[in-house]
This record gives sequence, C-alpha cells and structure tokens, in this order.
Amino acid sequence: MPNSIKKLEEAFKEGKYDQLLKDIYVDEKKISYERNRYIKAVESYTVHFGEGEVSVFSAPGRSEIGGNHTDHQNGEVLAASVNLDTIGIVKKTDDNVIRLVSDNYDEIIIRLDDVSVKEKEKETTKALIKGVVSGFLERKYAVGGFQAYITSDVLIGAGLSSSAAFETLIGTILSGLYNCGTVSATEIAIIGQYAENVYFGKPCGLMDQMASSIGNLVHIDFANPEYPYVEKIDFDMEKYGYRLCITDTKGSHADLTDEYAAIPKEMKLVAKYFGKEVLRDISINDVLEDKNFIGYLGDAVSLTLSIMDSFRGLHILFDNKDEKQHKMYDLFEEGKYRHLDFYIDVVLFDPNRSEVIGNKRVTK
Repeated sequence: MPNSIKKLEEAFKEGKYDQLLKDIYVDEKKISYERNRYIKAVESYTVHFGEGEVSVFSAPGRSEIGGNHTDHQNGEVLAASVNLDTIGIVKKTDDNVIRLVSDNYDEIIIRLDDVSVKEKEKETTKALIKGVVSGFLERKYAVGGFQAYITSDVLIGAGLSSSAAFETLIGTILSGLYNCGTVSATEIAIIGQYAENVYFGKPCGLMDQMASSIGNLVHIDFANPEYPYVEKIDFDMEKYGYRLCITDTKGSHADLTDEYAAIPKEMKLVAKYFGKEVLRDISINDVLEDKNFIGYLGDAVSLTLSIMDSFRGLHILFDNKDEKQHKMYDLFEEGKYRHLDFYIDVVLFDPNRSEVIGNKRVTK
C-alpha cells in the first residue's frame, strides 16, 4: 500500500515500524541502524525524485549452507536468506520508463518499448533490469514504469549473491506494482536466473535466486530444474549453538564471469565421461568402479585451466569412517591416476577426532 513519503519518513522517525524491522532483521541490536537506514533511503529518494506516494520493497542476500554448484547439476542444496538486504523506495509511474538511482551510481533509465538483449550491456545493472522485465513479458505478466531509490547492505564479493538480491527486488517491485503481488517467489527466482543467464551473460544456476526470493532456510531439489521442489526448514541456529559468520573480503566478481562459467563446464565434462548429462545421475559406485576416472578428472580440469589462464587446484577431503570414501582415497594412494599440469591435495580426515590423519600431494 503506497504511503505519502513525508508520512513514511515521520513513521520511521517515530519508531512506528520498529516491530516490523525486528521481524525482518531478527537482531534487536540492528533496529536503530535499520531505522536510520530507511530514513536515509527515503530522504535520498526525495532528493532525486521529489515527493509523492511511494512503496517500500526488500530482497535479502543469501548464504549457501550446503550444495555448492549442485543446482546446475540437478542436485540439492540447503540455503538461507540473511538479514542483509537490498531495499527500494519506489513510486509507480505511467510513462513506461524505469528510472533507478542507487548508492554512488549514476541514474539508470530504461524505456520499456525496447528490452532486447544488447551485447554492449552485458554484465551491467541495466542488463539485469531489462532481463527481469523481459522475463515478466514472456510469462504474460504486466509491466510498467517506476522510479526507485535503491540501497543495499548485501556485501559484494562475499558470497551473499548481491546480484540475485537485486534481481529478486526488481521482480518483487513489478509483481507488487503491476500484478497485485501474484507472481510467485519461485517464478520471480526463475525470471531472475533468466535475466542473469541471457541478459547479464553469467551461466548461473537457480539456487541464488530461489534462496533470496523464498527466504528463510530452505531445502531445494533441482531434479526438475524448471519446477524445483522447495521445502522450508524450521531450524533455529542459535538454539543449537550455531552462528553464521560472513567475511567481507571486499572482492569483486566483475571480471570472473569466464572463471565462473568454467565450473559447470568442468562438471559437465565429468558427467559426459560417464555418459550422463548431469552429475546427479552419477553414483559413488560409478566412480569407484572406474579406475581411470581420477586421471580423467585431472586432465579435464587442467585443459579448462589452460583456456582460462588462471590457476586452481583440486582439494579432496575424504571421511575416514566412510568405507566408500576410504576406497577412493586408496585409489590415489595406489597411483591409479594420470594428469597433465595439475596438482591434487588428498586428505584423509577423521571427523570423530577432528584431525587430519594422512595426506598426499600429486604433481606432474
């Protein structure tokens, strides 16, 4: 429901939204910070666009609990939204133009009569917005103009998927303003992935967008990638003595699209070796029964690295208490491998003792 921007600012200043902020951000210590953050966002919107009736939208970053790079292999993941998010102060307009201003960035203007893919726009924010709009149009949803001030606390380059949060935010805005909020969280996620794959040019899976769009702790099964199964997990980390710590590396993914794309390529090479399309279809027995696989894995990754002109090693951790994993470790120990210019760190680990009990490095 749109609010007068003056009334919205006053309500935040008077603490009328404090309980809502606690519900969203959980940590009571963050309420004062978040209140001031929203007030600043409202003030910044007013500076750029003036007064009027506005709505507030939010989309969280996400953390991957388990299942890295299994989404594009039809696998399963555990992921969770975090209380660092991207927020937008937004006004609906009738001019069929999207105007967006963000922290320390120039205004982005997109005319909705042309949302075609443009090569020169790849890896830009403009590409992501156009991709989400295009995804809505392809699914016969309504779109239209809006003006927005957007600010984000989702750390960039820290594994929280700031791009997915942004895509989810744009999708949520279009759903709220023009579709009465009827576009499902799953559809918004799928549209976000489409925007990133086709318009931005990054061949990501669907896990990032699903975790951001659906929220909370979720188990996602990508056996059917077009309609993934999503299950919310009722788990209180603090109750069981766990806390999730995020390291702000202040890194950037701006120049890593090729490196990122190499990962699913490598995984598909492995699947192809076993005559499959994706790794989900390969069993541990398939690996154990093929004595040449370890060598092939080294060759496949080495060839990819030579194309990428960057270096990575393969680090393998085996559970000493798991019989099948121990057999795989033995394959390395016995030298049942071949490789080009690649190194492998092999570690046998006893989880009951929490220590490494043996290791082997293989080099050319």
